[in-house]
Amino acid sequence: MKTFLIAAAALASCSSAAQAWNDRGHSVITEIAYRHMTDHARAKVQEILGNRTMDALASWADDFKYTKEGAYSKPWHFISFPYDGDDQYTDKLCPTEGCVVSAIRDLSQKVTDSAVSAADRETDLKLLIHIVGDSTMPFHCVDKGDHGASDIMAEMHFHYPDKTDFPTGTYSVHHIWDDYLVDTGYWSWGTYAAILDEKVVPTLSTPQVDGDFAAVWIIECHAVGKAMYQALPTPRADGTYLLDGMYQDAMRPIIDKQLATGGLRLAGLLNKIFP
Repeated sequence: MKTFLIAAAALASCSSAAQAWNDRGHSVITEIAYRHMTDHARAKVQEILGNRTMDALASWADDFKYTKEGAYSKPWHFISFPYDGDDQYTDKLCPTEGCVVSAIRDLSQKVTDSAVSAADRETDLKLLIHIVGDSTMPFHCVDKGDHGASDIMAEMHFHYPDKTDFPTGTYSVHHIWDDYLVDTGYWSWGTYAAILDEKVVPTLSTPQVDGDFAAVWIIECHAVGKAMYQALPTPRADGTYLLDGMYQDAMRPIIDKQLATGGLRLAGLLNKIFP
């Protein structure tokens, strides 16, 4: 077990800069979105996806970006929005290869473009479903020169929903947010989505889906990301952090809100795309 945790920590530290919410988090987002989509939007999405569902394809883009044909999409999952400086988004922050803002803008146009092949529109829709979810992951919208907290390490001591101990390990802060803080919330993602839809969604404002909505989304995410850096405890002498059950419990409302927001953003955008 110890060997596995060490190997996992090493993998997380080198790869998490390109990861966002894990499979469970993205499935929660798509389930909430589905509940708030119009019947017409659901039918159009299903027409493009065929016999596969949004929640089944929610994390497809995380595999696609590591393939030869999908490598172009890897920068689309995040934006290196500096922690210091102007908190307003400008297109200068988005490199020529793209970022989460340009990806959402472009994909939301292409999925309804009749000049685009059916196969490409399917790929574009699967990317859009995932990347809209990425737009709410705080450490995908802010950077202190550490690749969105991917280069800072933390020892976690969390608990399962029944308060029994979650396996300890040392991972990047980014990876802990990607995976473990989501996984420790509820036993199943279906239950998680249902609870968020009942208790959190009604407290949220309707996301903007007109104008330069993608930039607005990222400005909002950037503010949350800055707050999450500030919420980290004082680092230890070696520069690492200890994240315990108190930290886990304190972060739960923020994670819940971000996942629910992702669901509403996705629903609102798909309802607009397929009116």
